[in-house]
Amino acid sequence: MKKLLLISLVAGALFSSCKKSSSSNDSSCTLSASSIVGTYKITSVKLSTQGQSIEIFNNDAFFEPCERDDIFNINANGTYTITDGSVACSPSSDDSGTWTLNGNTYTIDGTDINTISEFKCSSFVFIREPMAGEIYYITMTRQ
Repeated sequence: MKKLLLISLVAGALFSSCKKSSSSNDSSCTLSASSIVGTYKITSVKLSTQGQSIEIFNNDAFFEPCERDDIFNINANGTYTITDGSVACSPSSDDSGTWTLNGNTYTIDGTDINTISEFKCSSFVFIREPMAGEIYYITMTRQ
């Protein structure tokens, strides 16, 4: 579950792009696969179930400390890589794969379908619903 969620997080990073606004550098971004290439980290994961939403990213039952600093590299050629940050997992949580974008729907490795819900130039949120009634809101922040 953790590995699939991490893969989903990487793919989410692939689909936000920025266009400067006169009122704020972070308020107006356009969904585009070509302009989100870069390096990201997860900064929040909220689980919404049965009408309640809780932050789970810093909860060891959901994410090991070594997973919380993983680095997500989003590549222009439709590939991604996940690498351990300064706290390495054993075994390593390194991973790689492919992504595609269709509107605000992105698919990871051909089967994992997610929805981009919010864009800012420095971060974005995507939604993952692995089963009915269980929704994850994952925030990725550009490094």
